Amino acid sequence: MRTWAKIAGMLLVLVMLTSCHGTGTIPGDGAEDIQTTFDVEWDPNTTFVDEDQLNLVKDADTENHVYTFDAAGVQQSGLDLSVGRVLVIHGVALRTISSVQQVGPNLVLETEYAALTDAITDGTIEWDYRPRFTPESVTEASADVQRLRPMQGAVLPQKQFTYGGYTYDVDIEALGDKVKFKFSVEKSLAGPAGAKLIAEGEVQRFRSQGRVSIKDKKVEEFANKLDKMQGEATLTVVVAGSGQDFINYKPDFTLIKLPFMVGPIYMELAIKVQFVIQASVPVEGSANLKIKLTYDSDLGFRLTGAEPEVDGGLRSLGSTDKKTEVGAVMAIGANFGVGFPRVELSIYDSLTGWIQPAFLLGGSFTFTPPCVEVKASFIGAAGAEVGTKIFGKDFKYTIWNKTLINEEKVLFRSAECPDAASLGLTAPGAIELLTGVEQPNVLYHLEP
Repeated sequence: MRTWAKIAGMLLVLVMLTSCHGTGTIPGDGAEDIQTTFDVEWDPNTTFVDEDQLNLVKDADTENHVYTFDAAGVQQSGLDLSVGRVLVIHGVALRTISSVQQVGPNLVLETEYAALTDAITDGTIEWDYRPRFTPESVTEASADVQRLRPMQGAVLPQKQFTYGGYTYDVDIEALGDKVKFKFSVEKSLAGPAGAKLIAEGEVQRFRSQGRVSIKDKKVEEFANKLDKMQGEATLTVVVAGSGQDFINYKPDFTLIKLPFMVGPIYMELAIKVQFVIQASVPVEGSANLKIKLTYDSDLGFRLTGAEPEVDGGLRSLGSTDKKTEVGAVMAIGANFGVGFPRVELSIYDSLTGWIQPAFLLGGSFTFTPPCVEVKASFIGAAGAEVGTKIFGKDFKYTIWNKTLINEEKVLFRSAECPDAASLGLTAPGAIELLTGVEQPNVLYHLEP
């Protein structure tokens, strides 16, 4: 539960970062950097609790969506908190009031899902935010029920967990202008068999830029972009007789949360990670692969109709420190992919847009004809989700996913490989999982 004391403290920090109405700006060389525009018309059925009325809110349970108000203060202020009205609380909530009960001197409001377009008839919400990875901007990181707080130049306590027969170690270091990371994924079997997969590197500060335009209670435009997404990632794959694995793991926990305000609307960048393993490694098979990728990109989309438009591209992609050893007496495929940072932008429960750079390293040996191939890919992908209410419960569902970039590098290919082998065991299945976009069912496509 986000207690009211925590929310109030957080709002004090956010108010320092952005102005409450119109356009807010905080310039600075290397400091927190944000510009916003909030110019909207509220729907007549919307009750807006402004910043100077937050003293009327006695408690806010944002997990169960129950809000407690001072009854006398509400009556004196003239706020309409009747059932069916859309409730907007500055920096706290966007909900529809489903019940109101007076408990002593307080009004206790239960609420249900509301969309931005329930509260706003027309308007523009726009932001350009460049966060720093410091205690002031990196508010919390959570893994399961464990709460971690990063400090500048300090390493977060390492978190270990298991999924799909693998053990995962997540290690993050916040350094202000960048984040260093190391993800180790390991499968232990009897004898020399097993798998050790590692992704480590760093991500530089980036800009989150976006816009939501509403007209006649409909979203006309949703744009979301990670500008100057730059960094490096070294992937290592060491497998021997590890068997078959088909894993798509997107942990529920958030590594880093970056909140900000656009007018009275609370928004958040949640940085997460995705692990993808698509492998078929028989007892006689092994692979020892490595690549360091250095990238400079803009990753974004603009949605004005049924299909999103790509906004951005890849400026450069470098590769060094290669290792391409594959050995087997029968067909083998080993593919390891990591999506990081998976940046999820959320506007309450109403609208979510995610963007992620991802890295894929794979090696294979196939017959007819015999072919050894090792490849690495830099993949940019994005998607959007909207909230809804089904059978009295709040849900989110995906409205689309899109591949923004898929840049492939052939690290090794034996002379016998046909040209079509470029569609082989670099695992279209792994690419599909990292992008959410269906891939063609091509030769050597690994299926669970």
